[in-house]
This record gives sequence, C-alpha cells and structure tokens, in this order.
Amino acid sequence: MDLAIVGAGRVGTSLAVLWRRAGHRIVGVAGGPERAARFLPDVPVLDAVGAATAAEVVVIATPDAVIESVCEEMAKAGALETAGSVIHASGATGLDALEAAASVGASTLSVHPLQTCPTVETAVEAMRHGVYDFVTKPVE
Repeated sequence: MDLAIVGAGRVGTSLAVLWRRAGHRIVGVAGGPERAARFLPDVPVLDAVGAATAAEVVVIATPDAVIESVCEEMAKAGALETAGSVIHASGATGLDALEAAASVGASTLSVHPLQTCPTVETAVEAMRHGVYDFVTKPVE
C-alpha cells in the first residue's frame, strides 16, 4: 500500500516508520523535514498536495486545528483523486473534518494511539507491541 503522511511530527512519523516496517511504501511526507530526514531518509519531503497525489492512503497527522483545512486544500487541488482512504490521527477530532475527502469518494477514518508520544523512538516501540481496540467518536 502506498501512503502519504501529512504532518511528520512524532505521531505521523512513528506511524510511517511502523507502516514501512510492515511492508508499506511511504511515497511522501509533508512537514517535519528534520524528523523525516532522520527517520525516513529516502522519503521525499513535499507539500501536502504533492505528498498526497501519489498515495492510495493519505494520513493527516497535523495539529487538530488544521486537519479540516488541510483536507480541503488537498481535495480542491485534486490530490485525493487516487486516494482510496484518508485518515486523520487525532484523538479529539471527528470524521466531519474529512468531509472534503469523502465528497471526492475517499473512505475516511481516524487512527490514533491512545498514549502520548514523547519521542519517535518511544512511540515506535510502544505501538510496535500492538493496538487492538478502538473507541468510536463521539463517545456518548
């Protein structure tokens, strides 16, 4: 599976490292050029639209406040036309933030580790042991 990571902070980078170890290809990352260079040295660092254009799955791991606007920017630019799925990595944001992706035919979902990620190394190690449950939002 070809993935793009938009928001290469601790969570986005950790997920990218783990998905790559599982055999998936990271086609581009947006943001966090120093972190990407350290943990994903052979992956191109692009803007959000450039990263998403070649991906089957787009992972938005930006701060919560910009998830919706980043998704809208990519959808308006046509960057989500090949994406079968768009995922955000927020534990506090609903799927409505990905409405622009859904409107162009992408499936939408949220994936978030239920733990803090103080460093990429500790996050990779903790997530490597597996996460098997999920909570549907909003919680009632």
